[in-house]
Parts: sequence; structure tokens; C-alpha cells
Amino acid sequence: MVEIIWEPIEPSSVNKKIKQQECGYLVIHYGLVRRDVSNEGKTFYIEFEPTQYTIGELETIATDIKNKWSIEDILIVRRMGKVNIGTVHFQTISYD
Repeated sequence: MVEIIWEPIEPSSVNKKIKQQECGYLVIHYGLVRRDVSNEGKTFYIEFEPTQYTIGELETIATDIKNKWSIEDILIVRRMGKVNIGTVHFQTISYD
């Protein structure tokens, strides 16, 4: 499953989309926007814009992960728009 959103990612809300009672394990990964140290710390946010390929590319990644590790399913949530330093810009949950 892949979701593209424009509002802040709320990790606990994303976690609720998984039927945890049926899972033996969850692997959760968060991607954060970090300050670009090579730019003398002048990065304060990043602007993410979807392209016509964004969903297809994320679905391909999800399928590759499912096939490689034989997991039940995966959820990738990708935030678009202006995202400040220290903010979650994607969350991935794989489970079995």
C-alpha cells in the first residue's frame, strides 16, 4: 500500500492502519528532514513535489520489499509539500 499526503504524518495514526492483532511483528522506519551540514546549516525546510511517477515508483519499491523478504504487506506513507527540519517526511511499516 502506498499513500501520498500533504499534511503532517502522524505516526500513531499510520500505525492504526495495520491490523496489528494479526501481525507477528512490525518493522517501522521513519524518514526525517535533516539540516544540510554541507550548506552551512542554511537549510530550514525541503519542498517535496510529486511527479507523475511518484506512486508507481513507491509501489515498485513496496513490491520489491515484499518479494525479497516474504512479508505479508507494507505501507509506505510519503508526505509532499513544505517539510521542516526534524519533521517526518515518510513512514514505512512492514509486517507479517
